[in-house]
Amino acid sequence: MTGPGGRSGRKAHRGEQSHCICNKIAERQRQILQRGVTVTDNCYDTLIEELLQGPCMVADILPEQVPAEAGGQYAAVEQYYLQPKRLKKLRRKFARILLGLNCYADMCVSWDAGEHWERNPDPETFVKKILRFSGHDYLRVIFEADKVMIDLDHTDTYMTVYDPGHRFTERIGRLAAAEGLFLWAPPATQPPSQRMSAPVR
Repeated sequence: MTGPGGRSGRKAHRGEQSHCICNKIAERQRQILQRGVTVTDNCYDTLIEELLQGPCMVADILPEQVPAEAGGQYAAVEQYYLQPKRLKKLRRKFARILLGLNCYADMCVSWDAGEHWERNPDPETFVKKILRFSGHDYLRVIFEADKVMIDLDHTDTYMTVYDPGHRFTERIGRLAAAEGLFLWAPPATQPPSQRMSAPVR
């Protein structure tokens, strides 16, 4: 869920500087690229680096980013969705989307930002782990055949989809719609700090 002019409506509500969701994604990309990726079993470091530098989309509870000048009460609504029971329900939606995608292609998952990978995890175990998300938990998913990566942080109410092609975009868009979610993308022609959201369905 993307707040007024950015990810955090709470910051704007406190009068602090808010940051665009694209800035958050770009900062995460920069940190990962600087840190490098060490993996076991499968070496995805080159693919991850390429995907992090490419375009991305967002699977979200809102159809587009809330403009900075918007009224309403985004901060209160975000807090509503971040309550444990509602957040668990949202994570279940994300899990069903990922399992749906796994029906069409192999899915490799990492729960430690790429240190270790598991190919085609047991669906029941996979869902349970997402529902138990807490602390510093972080899910990274790679669909190697499609050259697509999906990230989900335990504090986020959205998933970031890196460099999806047309067919993958259509597929995840349908799955998201079935869960009552939206898929949108910042314009690729603008730098991250200036991007505004754009609904794609």
